[in-house]
Amino acid sequence: MCPYLENSGLGPRVENPEGVLMKEGWFSTNQFLLEMIFDNRMKRYECLTNDSSLASANYVPFYAGLDLGRYLWDYNTSIRDSCAFDIAKWLVEKPKWKRMLGRDHFFVGGRIGWDFRRQTDINSDWGNKLMSLPEFMNMTMLSIESTSWSNEFAIPYPTYFHPRSQNELVEWQQRMMLRERNHLFCFILL
Repeated sequence: MCPYLENSGLGPRVENPEGVLMKEGWFSTNQFLLEMIFDNRMKRYECLTNDSSLASANYVPFYAGLDLGRYLWDYNTSIRDSCAFDIAKWLVEKPKWKRMLGRDHFFVGGRIGWDFRRQTDINSDWGNKLMSLPEFMNMTMLSIESTSWSNEFAIPYPTYFHPRSQNELVEWQQRMMLRERNHLFCFILL
């Protein structure tokens, strides 16, 4: 994963020797780094406050997917669940948590929702129990694919295209409109 951590989680710049792509905005982005990309964007958000009592929503910068991804293969359930239990314990000890028991908290999971909903303690079962913990049942999770639970919302997988501005996005769209092509793609600017 280390090379993909470059450029605030966008990954290394894509080489463009033929000039097919725009000069800027193209990176070799790993599909499971949504939480890192989101966290780096949140740090630049204009409405941040250091006083959580003033916040209407509390972002928890917990990289749940990166934590889980380290332990998905060949690890027992207690190891896969350990960080989930630790973060839940830490959250409930915070004064801000007590006000709404986490209903005003959200986090980003850089994996699919089912990875965080293991139902048993059988070691061969996939994932961890993060979203089955009572504390996380109150929180909102944004993930690359959600389940049918009401507190999960899907965000599209990160792509290789990361325009820095609305103008770069419009420039790329205009460039593509002039080309004859057989396939269409959609890009969302976060």
